[in-house]
Amino acid sequence: MTENLFKFPIILIDGSKEEEKEELNRLTGNSDDDAELIYAEQECPYWDFLSVGDRWLPTEESYERALMRKFDACSVSFSRCGNFVVPWTKEKFKKKLSEFVESVPKAKENTIIVPLRDEIMAKLNSQGYISNEE
Repeated sequence: MTENLFKFPIILIDGSKEEEKEELNRLTGNSDDDAELIYAEQECPYWDFLSVGDRWLPTEESYERALMRKFDACSVSFSRCGNFVVPWTKEKFKKKLSEFVESVPKAKENTIIVPLRDEIMAKLNSQGYISNEE
C-alpha cells in the first residue's frame, strides 16, 4: 500500500508565530513581511490527486516574480489528504507526479483501483470481507 504514496515537499507556516511577528512589527515600526517557512514532506496516494495551481511563496521576491507570471510554487489538492503549498512550479509537480505514477507497478489486466470512503472500508472490514493480513 505504501508503494502508492507519492512523496513531495510542502511548506508550513506557523500562523501564531506570524501574528506575533506582525504585532512586533507594528510596535517597532519594522516592515519584515516575509513569513517564517518550514519545509516538510507529505505523502499521499497518487490516485487521490485532484488539482494543481500556480502559487507564490510568502516572500517579497516570490510575490514580485508572481506579478510577472513567474511562479515559484504551486498549490495542490488531494481529495482526502487536503491542500498543500509545494515549493515546486506547477509544471515540475505535474512532471514528478507523472514520473511517479509511471514507476508504480501496474495492476493485473482488467483490474480497476477504486478508493473507497472510510465508512465503506470500515463496514467491509467489520463484516469480514477485508482482511488486514497479507
